[in-house]
Amino acid sequence: MLAFFEGLPVSFPKNNVARPLQNSGPQPSPHQHISLYAQNDIRRELQNVLDSPEFSGSHRGQMLLRYLVENALEGGLERLKERTIGIELFHREAGYDTGQDAIVRVAANDIRKRLAAHYQHVDPAHAGPGGRISLAPGSYVPDFDTYEKTLPGGTERHPPSQTPPEPATRTWHRGWVQWAIIAGLATVCAILALQNVKLRTATVAPSRLAMLPWSQIAVPGSTVTLVAADVNFTFYKRLVQADQSLQVYASQRWLNEIATRVPSIPDLSRMPFTSIADASIAARIGNMLRGGACSISVRSGRMMQVDDFKSERPVILLGSAYANPWVALLNDHLNFDIEYDPVSGKQFCKNASPRTGESPVYVGSAQTPMPGVGYAIISLVRNLSHNGFVLIIAGTNMEGTEAAGELATDLPRLSAALRSRGIDPAVKVEQLELLMRLDHMGAQSSRSEIIAHRVTP
Repeated sequence: MLAFFEGLPVSFPKNNVARPLQNSGPQPSPHQHISLYAQNDIRRELQNVLDSPEFSGSHRGQMLLRYLVENALEGGLERLKERTIGIELFHREAGYDTGQDAIVRVAANDIRKRLAAHYQHVDPAHAGPGGRISLAPGSYVPDFDTYEKTLPGGTERHPPSQTPPEPATRTWHRGWVQWAIIAGLATVCAILALQNVKLRTATVAPSRLAMLPWSQIAVPGSTVTLVAADVNFTFYKRLVQADQSLQVYASQRWLNEIATRVPSIPDLSRMPFTSIADASIAARIGNMLRGGACSISVRSGRMMQVDDFKSERPVILLGSAYANPWVALLNDHLNFDIEYDPVSGKQFCKNASPRTGESPVYVGSAQTPMPGVGYAIISLVRNLSHNGFVLIIAGTNMEGTEAAGELATDLPRLSAALRSRGIDPAVKVEQLELLMRLDHMGAQSSRSEIIAHRVTP
């Protein structure tokens, strides 16, 4: 089942409940003895290395080194294997021949050379508290020569010139609130787990997926990449009180700023979170695709790159560009796109070429969890190289995205909705865009309908 239903959820601003995108359960790791304080130092050292001249010109090297370090620190050692890295990072098929395709070994050798070249120019006397990062030959588990490690007796060793940080003062009130949040979200997690069991028993015949938009996405035997919204980035935007571009997101320097500004919550800077709505949609899509002889790879947007939108591998993006910045790559190719108004602080749907009876702008009145009107889109569009497809499921708010996801995965209802608009679900098209209007009653959509569409044969 999808990994974000495992482990313990945490809270996020107001009703945007967050879930980690990766496994967070306890797993054996040779780096478990490294304290949280030292892990933060290692991440700062990682960013220094990635920004160095030796790595700044190698996007592949940056991507692989970050993948190895983050998984090592998080205990995800099962992912630090050649085949898994090839599948998750380099988009190889599950059964690819590692003997014939040496991309992972070549990339690993490259970062070993770059690390050696980088540390040749670093004076050990002036090294940062994160020490050094190295990768032993034949291994994909990085080593951290850190200055601080927890000893068996529970004490910590620090460099002589440094003083251990003072423990953070925790008030009884803060601790009570945190446990209350954890208890409440654990209940939500249990409910979602039950939903997963029900979904896991459902099967979808491959022929059922031979309809729009899945006929262009769910090719039997293929792997679909699903990218959920990054709640951390929306938090960062609120933190700096300004919208941010895809370039800022892809650089990942904003993670360091979160860690600096909010050091009391380190998870915000090192673990990718998404909303419960996106997690639920991803679960529904995953079970539907598996029932149609396809597999799914759920990813954080931080693991994506522009080349992922040029390959033949289909991609599903959940959320608008505000929460999932990769959507911005394709907004110029859409007639209906959801944008953010910094003045009102709301998202709205823009209609680039209004037809008779249509509005150029659709502004929702709903604000979670208050009742009102919202809008959402389901858009199938060609990728940047026109050799594959991207499916965008997004709303002007979280409930809008959830309503669009429910329609997209309710195949009988979707088929009827397409036919009511004069669209034959069995005919493949170059592009399909559906604009939905939904009425909110509290935090859920009580009614939704397609109010406009665009089809490119």
